[in-house]
Amino acid sequence: MQELPPLPPPNPAVEAQMRGEFPAMDADTGPSGLIQEAWTTARPERGVYRPKWAPTRVVKVHLREFITTTISLPRHERIAEWVIGDETHFGTRAAKLPYQQHVWVKKAGADSNLNVITEAGTIYSFYLRGETWNSGNIGYQVVEIDPVVPGFSTEEVTPEKSGQDIGPAEPARSGSYMEASLSSAAGSSGGEWLADNPYDPAKIRLDRVMFGDASIAPQAVFRDDRFTYLDFGGNTGQPWPAAWAVFDGIDQPVNTRKSKDGRFFIVETVQPITLRHGQQVVCILPAEEAARREGNKSNGRTAGGYAPGVVTGL
Repeated sequence: MQELPPLPPPNPAVEAQMRGEFPAMDADTGPSGLIQEAWTTARPERGVYRPKWAPTRVVKVHLREFITTTISLPRHERIAEWVIGDETHFGTRAAKLPYQQHVWVKKAGADSNLNVITEAGTIYSFYLRGETWNSGNIGYQVVEIDPVVPGFSTEEVTPEKSGQDIGPAEPARSGSYMEASLSSAAGSSGGEWLADNPYDPAKIRLDRVMFGDASIAPQAVFRDDRFTYLDFGGNTGQPWPAAWAVFDGIDQPVNTRKSKDGRFFIVETVQPITLRHGQQVVCILPAEEAARREGNKSNGRTAGGYAPGVVTGL
């Protein structure tokens, strides 16, 4: 009969753990020391950045490790996709609201870019710089994009200005000359319904592009939920075209009006529009529809390549 090997001696630690007895552990409850001194004397509004945006502008964003930054586009926008240049040092994800995006630093000491593309084809481009917790710069916690459209800002954005970081500022959202001009025109001669539904800059959308003869084209086009607004810039020497609303590919008559200052031509539709003056023609289309029509032509561009709201393809 073969003898079995002897049992190992009892392990007091195992027996104690089986009884639920564990040794006490000293927890490190001391502070981490990761306090950014720049915040000690910073104004509270320094963490919120409201840059004026235009298609020619890249928004520069200070990011700080251990702090999440939320980018908020104009509320009419719907984010379709985003592309970040460096996923090793930066992270991003969609917020619950369709016009907001979260971005943060994974590893400080790098820079990259973030392009946010909306359903209307507008590209919002951001330069990101990831800094350490002890940086002397205040990292933005909120970046709220302010589009340069009538009623939001009267500042002219030029290529020379587009590279400037103008810093946090609260833009004038009411009372501007352009808003007063549009409010007066949009609510005139329209009865009680229009008087009760004045021009609202918060509803403006920059999702139209133009093709055709530049000699009769407005300088810019934008819309709200009711009308399309054509900005001719007060150029009295330029001929005013006739406007037609396009339904099922057919030009139909549509009501129009002009602002008293002769700058804005308001077309009472959000359908595609045809402008005509003699043999000169301009077509105004939603950016997505223009992209479908252009397809892959040699001179075609997708909606993401357009600058909605300004003259394209003229």
